[in-house]
Amino acid sequence: MSNLRLINETNASSVSSLTVDNIFSADFDIYKMIIDNDNAGNNVMKMRLVNSSGSPVSAGGLYDYANLELNASASFGEDKNTNYNEMRGLYEALEGNSAVVYFFNPFSNSSYTFRLHQAQSFYTTNYPRGGKGIAVLKQTSSITGIQIYQTGSAFSYLNIRTYGLRVDS
Repeated sequence: MSNLRLINETNASSVSSLTVDNIFSADFDIYKMIIDNDNAGNNVMKMRLVNSSGSPVSAGGLYDYANLELNASASFGEDKNTNYNEMRGLYEALEGNSAVVYFFNPFSNSSYTFRLHQAQSFYTTNYPRGGKGIAVLKQTSSITGIQIYQTGSAFSYLNIRTYGLRVDS
């Protein structure tokens, strides 16, 4: 029996924003999300968490994030912010992008929600890169979903699969 339970699969095309709600619940403390996307504009993919009222948490500088950029054709870099209005680190992709993201305790209203991720993208044909990062929502509220968006062009496609991770005692 697998410890991963598929909770939701959402596919969209030609959108600049996508909200996937009602994926986090009291059933699991840890979630795995796989995100695949492509866009024509190399825009930065941004993420906000959605609270139990169905609204993205977008104000108040409640997010901190830090990312290590592992560039194949340039030196490594960092992207980090504190007291920000969104999470970053899932990358832009002219020729394809994928990320594996873990969320910890999103539904708990007594702890912060943490995110770990690993991502890869092709910024251009000769510019592949990977990344690893962490982010936190510094608010003790029940989180039920995510919002992914970018400014500028739309995603050519955006596929999101969410799994609950069962922990056996």
